[in-house]
Amino acid sequence: DSPIDGNSIANLNIPADCLIVAVRRNNMDITPHGKTRIFAGDVLEVLTATCDEAQVRTCLTELCECHAHRED
Repeated sequence: DSPIDGNSIANLNIPADCLIVAVRRNNMDITPHGKTRIFAGDVLEVLTATCDEAQVRTCLTELCECHAHRED
């Protein structure tokens, strides 16, 4: 299992000033809140300061890569 799959947005280790503004799931846009759960295949639209962009990308990429490696 991936650490992100089924986890709530509030539990993601992203900068405090970062905002997930939309979750695209099954061709539908969801307006998320802290309790919204993220699942494999979801696409996140993230609003963040330029200075936090690299950290957000790294965090989400590592979580996704962890999931991909476990499927191999």
